[in-house]
Amino acid sequence: MGIETTQIGIAQIGTTRRVVMRAAGGVAAVVGLLSLVRCGAGQSAPAADAPRPSGQPVTLRYLARGSQANLDIQRNGVAAFEQANPKIKIQFDVATNYFEKLRTELASGDTSDVAFTAQGGAQALANDGGLMAMDPFIARDVKPGDYYDYALESGRHKGKSYVFPYDGGTFALAYNKQLFDNAQLPYPDDTWTWEKYAQVAARLTVDRNGKRADDSGFDPRQIAQYGSTSIRGDYWYYIWANGGDILTKDKQKSTLDSREALDTIQWLADLHTKRVIMPSPKFPEADPAAVAGDVGFTAGRVALSPHGRWRVSEYRRLAQFAWDVAPMPKGKAGRAAYGWFSGMSIISGSKAAAEAWEFCKFWGSEPGQRLVTERGQAVPAMPKLATGPLFLTSSPPTNNKAYLEAIKDARQPPAAYILDGAAYGEILNPVLNAIWAGEQVAHVGIPPLVSQLNSVLARGRT
Repeated sequence: MGIETTQIGIAQIGTTRRVVMRAAGGVAAVVGLLSLVRCGAGQSAPAADAPRPSGQPVTLRYLARGSQANLDIQRNGVAAFEQANPKIKIQFDVATNYFEKLRTELASGDTSDVAFTAQGGAQALANDGGLMAMDPFIARDVKPGDYYDYALESGRHKGKSYVFPYDGGTFALAYNKQLFDNAQLPYPDDTWTWEKYAQVAARLTVDRNGKRADDSGFDPRQIAQYGSTSIRGDYWYYIWANGGDILTKDKQKSTLDSREALDTIQWLADLHTKRVIMPSPKFPEADPAAVAGDVGFTAGRVALSPHGRWRVSEYRRLAQFAWDVAPMPKGKAGRAAYGWFSGMSIISGSKAAAEAWEFCKFWGSEPGQRLVTERGQAVPAMPKLATGPLFLTSSPPTNNKAYLEAIKDARQPPAAYILDGAAYGEILNPVLNAIWAGEQVAHVGIPPLVSQLNSVLARGRT
């Protein structure tokens, strides 16, 4: 799972897929490169009558990526697929820098047949013709209602489908039960607001002298335990929760200069620099205690971690303590929801498109979705599985319903719309980084950037 962007508001993120697998500059480089080796987007799509496998022996080159837990799932799935499809063999290739490898392949013309793409990166590749449209295959093999709308929407670009679901889901709040019990604090529940989150996280942030973040004498340079993982990467989500947005409804212009956006960004910065309830670039000397994201949570040194469902497989593998999840807290505008699916894409130019589709379909249909679900890698893309015991009793966590409750309102992340992530980040990141470090104020630093951001957006999704 992941979002492919640079360190920008779309995914500064990390989240952040967490992000987890973000290739700085990769999208922009691929987009520029593909124009040299591909025709227009969608031109390589199969004919209206989607072809069937030839029945002859075929070897598909598959470009994989992900955490160790995710790669284990993919290898197990490849074995199951080959057993069910003895004429199709899979050459399994893992890329550390996924987009760097893919753009090299595309430049040479010697490409993989199938790739595990990511939200944002897939849209950018599809925009320049690097991915094959799957619509004829989907029209033939997928029944309406078999999938959540947001799962299929995650793979669309300009009305065509380029990704079939593999892993994904919605966000929930993970919490370390042991740290809550030690502090004699009640666990999170569906009444929490983000301000309540900050207050509790302050009680769970402890320096090496035993002082908590809201105690007199607390030393932010000597942290033993953080109440929260850093949440600045998905700042756009918190703007949503406060009733704002970072883009206009038509996705063509920035609204980062709105009061809701600026107030929220500054609030996030203050959580890092003033209240210091999460790892902060203002206090680099707090390292190595300033562990980030999932590493801190699974190490037992961070109490609260908003996360996408795809992180659960790693939590299960690494966390040596009791944990569970709660719904994401409410903002001023209520409880916002977001989520997406990354999945399998057929690379334009594949000479085995029919067989490649069979591999993509395996992962998105019941056999593949059962594999990723039982390992905690995804909320199933299929309601039939998501609302059944396979998902609901898959533990930990116990409260799997928290992910399902967010589905009806789940929004796609900005990475699905901001295609030139590198250029966007070059403008925004320096100022954001200064704000996160307490060296700049959001209301002063961001408004002058909006016209430049609008120029980038004008080159994107139309």
